[in-house]
Amino acid sequence: MKNLDVRILIGVLLIGLGGLAMLDTIGYLNVTGSWILGSIFVIGGAVFLYTFAAGQWWAATPGMAMLGLAGAVFLPGDLGGMAFLVSLGIGFWLWYLVRKDFWWAIIPGGVLITLGLEAGVTDHVPGLDSGVIFFLGLAVTFALVVWLAKAKWAWWPAGILAAMGLFVGIESFVASGFIWGAALMVIGGYLIFRTYKK
Repeated sequence: MKNLDVRILIGVLLIGLGGLAMLDTIGYLNVTGSWILGSIFVIGGAVFLYTFAAGQWWAATPGMAMLGLAGAVFLPGDLGGMAFLVSLGIGFWLWYLVRKDFWWAIIPGGVLITLGLEAGVTDHVPGLDSGVIFFLGLAVTFALVVWLAKAKWAWWPAGILAAMGLFVGIESFVASGFIWGAALMVIGGYLIFRTYKK
């Protein structure tokens, strides 16, 4: 596909999206319109990803962003937001997969995926503090920088963020009252063990 063809397709998609946005503003876009809008995002994402596959590395992020917008249209509530952010993050990671000199793309990709997981998971797991996902997700992101880009300096932020995530997790665990029950069970088990050992 030539660059001119891609520009024409993108232009047509943008005109179509603008028209749908105007219809939505004046109240003519209903549930069927949402499916149409989601389908347009899927087609737009496919066009960009085709461009990416043809050797244009920059097209990965807009392609994944449009697929993420389709997910935001089709999926309910927090799952739609999670789909959008995770898709954006994957778009940055695709940059790194084809351009190893773009090691920095690992960081925004990891941050976006972490934020997406935080948005989609926190409310569905009782007692889980969102800070745990945030800090540990960022720690994993910088650990990936160490592993993939061989950047040893990234151990510092990875270690600090992991410690913060564990601290928030332990603090949340203590606040929830589970730690006291666990502590009593450990002490009781230790007393029984010592008694039988004697």
